[in-house]
Amino acid sequence: MISDTMALVIYLIIISVFSVYWGKATRLARNGRVANALAHQIMRYSRIDFEPAKAYTLWFIYVFTGIFGATVLLLAYDVEFTKYLSLKREYIVYILIGMVAQLSLSSLILQLYDGVIKKIDWVGVVTDISWIRIMQLMPKVVRALYPTSGAFSEELFFRGAVLIIIIEQFPQLNPGIAILIPTLLFTLQQVLHAESNSQKILLTAGSVSISVFGSILVLYTGSFIPTLICHELYVIFYLGPGIFSGTLSSGEMPPAARHGQRMSF
Repeated sequence: MISDTMALVIYLIIISVFSVYWGKATRLARNGRVANALAHQIMRYSRIDFEPAKAYTLWFIYVFTGIFGATVLLLAYDVEFTKYLSLKREYIVYILIGMVAQLSLSSLILQLYDGVIKKIDWVGVVTDISWIRIMQLMPKVVRALYPTSGAFSEELFFRGAVLIIIIEQFPQLNPGIAILIPTLLFTLQQVLHAESNSQKILLTAGSVSISVFGSILVLYTGSFIPTLICHELYVIFYLGPGIFSGTLSSGEMPPAARHGQRMSF
C-alpha cells in the first residue's frame, strides 16, 4: 500500500508527462508520416486537397488525444464523472461572472505587458499561431467546430479529469494547490504550441485566465458545466471573426497568406 504522498507524486508525474506529450503531439504529427498518410487517405475518398485534409487529421489527433487521456484517467481513478454534469440553477449566473473574469484577466495581463515591456500587435500574434492557420484552411461550415472541440477536450482533461481527481483522491491539498496544478499543466501544454515569445505570452495569459477561474468554478459549484461553457465562450469571443467570416481581412491574415506563400503547419 503506497502512501498518500507517493500516490500524489505518481499522479503528478503521469499528468505532467501526458501534458507535455499532448502539447507536442500536433507538432510531432504534422512533421510525421502518419499524418501525411492519413491526409492522403482522406484525399483518396474525397475531393479535399492535401492541406485541408492534413488540417482535419491534425484536428482529430489533438482532440482525440485529450479525450483519450481524460477517459483513461477517470477510469483509472474510478471517478463517477456524470455527477459533475449537473448544475444547480442558482449557480448559472456564475457562468457569466466566470467568463467576464477570464476575459478581464487575460486582457489585463496583455495590457500590462504592453505598458511595462513593449507594445505588441496581439491580433497579428493570434493569427500566426499554427492551429489558427490550420483553422483557416477549413470550410466555414465546420470552422467553428475546430476551436470549440479543442476547448472541450482541454476542459475534459485539465478541469474534468486532472482537477476532479485531485478533489476526490487528494483532499489533503488546499484549494490553492488544487487550482495551481491544472493551471500550470494547461499553460505548459499550450505554450508548447508556441513558435515565438509573443505567442508564449499570449497563450500564457489565456491559459492562466481560463484555468484559474475555471477551476474556481468547479470547486465552488461542484459542476464541470460552468468551466466548459466559459472556455467555449472565451474561444468564440476572441476567434469569432475568424470563425464566422468567410475569409480573414488582409489585416488579420497570417503573414504567409498575406505574402501569397503556401501556408505551412
